[in-house]
Amino acid sequence: MTESGRCQCGEIEYSFERDKIISGHHCHCKDCQRATGSGKATILVISKKNLSISGEPKYSWVTIDSNYFTESADDWNKPDDHIKSFNQNPNLFENIKTVLKSFM
Repeated sequence: MTESGRCQCGEIEYSFERDKIISGHHCHCKDCQRATGSGKATILVISKKNLSISGEPKYSWVTIDSNYFTESADDWNKPDDHIKSFNQNPNLFENIKTVLKSFM
């Protein structure tokens, strides 16, 4: 299934196949909180070859696989405890699924 869309003014357009998404994550570090103006940033991992985009997106559809830097999440925006969470940035062994999927 193809996901595609554009921003309100039409300056940003994107498309990708859902089955090409490697993984999705929420990062709760203070840098991401400041950059997004919210409690977290949503990170979508997809190979460049599988993404068609123009402009600079501010929102992407994604299923969240994990949370990063949960130790700095604010009380008013605690991570979903039903998905895998890391106190900081995950190391290679903790996030091996993402690495393996990137070679597929």
